[in-house]
Amino acid sequence: MTLDELIEDLHALNAEMEKYEKKYNLLSSYFYKLYEMGVLEEKDDYLKWSGLYRIKLNREKKYKEFLPEALSCLDKKSDVAIELLMDLLLNAK
Repeated sequence: MTLDELIEDLHALNAEMEKYEKKYNLLSSYFYKLYEMGVLEEKDDYLKWSGLYRIKLNREKKYKEFLPEALSCLDKKSDVAIELLMDLLLNAK
């Protein structure tokens, strides 16, 4: 998967999840925490929504591998600042 494909995929996932967010008035990150805790009923919508969110988390993890490539396309004042930023982003949870 290329960086362009990865970003397209993330946008498509966000668009799909937005439908559920609007339907249930809940952001996906909060829904997923509740889903993982097992406090929600078993519903097809919830199963699909949680699947989309899991895929998004995996794609975001994969994106971190492409971060140096993405940052290299930016006009920057300092490579040191970019290195520090990469360290922060890659080590953030």
